[in-house]
Amino acid sequence: MPRYLRETWILPPLDDWLSKVFLPHRLDDTIDLMAGAAPASDEKSTAEAARTVIADCDAKLATAQRSKPEPEPTMPSSPNGSPRRRPAKPVP
Repeated sequence: MPRYLRETWILPPLDDWLSKVFLPHRLDDTIDLMAGAAPASDEKSTAEAARTVIADCDAKLATAQRSKPEPEPTMPSSPNGSPRRRPAKPVP
C-alpha cells in the first residue's frame, strides 16, 4: 500500500533550509557544494557522441538526396502563369 507525505509536512522545513542555504554570505559555498555534487561529464565523449549523430544525419541526408529524382527542367512561366516545358531535342 503506497504511503504519501503531506505537502504541509514537507514544505515548511524545506523552505527554511533553502532560505538558509541561499543566504548571500553562504552563496559561494552553496554553489561549490552543488558543483561538487553534479556528476562529472566527459566532454570528449559528449563531443564524440555529437559528432557521431551529425555524421549519421549527414549520411542519411546524402542518401535521400541521391535517391531523389532530378526535376524536369521547365521554361519560365507563360503569361497565364502555367509553366512551359522545354521543347524536346530533335532526333537527327
